[in-house]
Amino acid sequence: MNAQKKLLLALVVLILTVFAGAVGYYWLGLDFLESTYLSVITITTLGMRDVGNLGVAGKIWTMIVVSVGFAVAAFAFSYLLAVITSGELQRVFGRRQLENKIKSMKNHYIICGYGRMGSIICDNLAKEKMPFVVIENDPNKTQLLEQKQFLYLLDNATEEHTLIGAGIERAKALIAVLGSDSDNVYVTLTARGLNDKIQIVARSESGDTEKNLIRAGANRVVSPHHIGAMRITNILLHPAIVEFVDVAARDVELQVDEIEIAEDSELIDKPLKDSKLREKSGLIVVVIKRKDGTVIFSPTAGTIIKQGDLLITIGKRGQELPDNLS
Repeated sequence: MNAQKKLLLALVVLILTVFAGAVGYYWLGLDFLESTYLSVITITTLGMRDVGNLGVAGKIWTMIVVSVGFAVAAFAFSYLLAVITSGELQRVFGRRQLENKIKSMKNHYIICGYGRMGSIICDNLAKEKMPFVVIENDPNKTQLLEQKQFLYLLDNATEEHTLIGAGIERAKALIAVLGSDSDNVYVTLTARGLNDKIQIVARSESGDTEKNLIRAGANRVVSPHHIGAMRITNILLHPAIVEFVDVAARDVELQVDEIEIAEDSELIDKPLKDSKLREKSGLIVVVIKRKDGTVIFSPTAGTIIKQGDLLITIGKRGQELPDNLS
């Protein structure tokens, strides 16, 4: 039993003792208010009142109330002192502040599982200064999360109330990287039921699970074993390309990004050459993905930009498309 529960138990026992004392005085002939008042001042030793008019029974009952009440009050005070000195009280207020921050988050990412993959994802999101909250049920990992100042919930990600607490209705995406494939399927199914528009990326260890994750509502499924095997194959067959991609990913001056063309964008129905994207932002469009799923690699100068298009761009870090264009 932790210090909080012990303190709560001590307070409950103290209240019951006051109530028992008041019942005894009420039974001896005092009214309810007088009985409660006499019980409180007797137990807290803040004052005494002559109980001679209650006879021998009143004196005996008062001695019982004083003895038991003092022991219970000392018990409650000792646990209160333990909570304060152990920092438990500070942690409680800290958790409330953390929960309030999570409640105010919008368009954030929810990371379910802070294992090997989850920790790397969190580090990368933190590096890009993207808002996210971690759901982890292993209390041994909370110290590391607090050291890195990551927002987190210590709870089971498969529970509906946990996802609601993480702001699933307001989140931009959910990443399911729990240790069990079945848990990832369940999280995906629950998350999709709570938010039908959220982007869900889930980890899969087997081909069968990948199909189940798609059926459950995942937008993308990632298999670490498949990706690892493909990377090794590419290193063997296309080492120069892999090296270029690695350099591009590590280079602080180079950034690959995606831009969605909104309904009020000035670029709609314009050919790429007339968009002046490169002149205005320094960004190079390498891929255009249409709303219907069509993908245009290395678009030409005459490619028409449409509303809802997703532009994959390459440029220097920090370069962005003006708001009136995207």
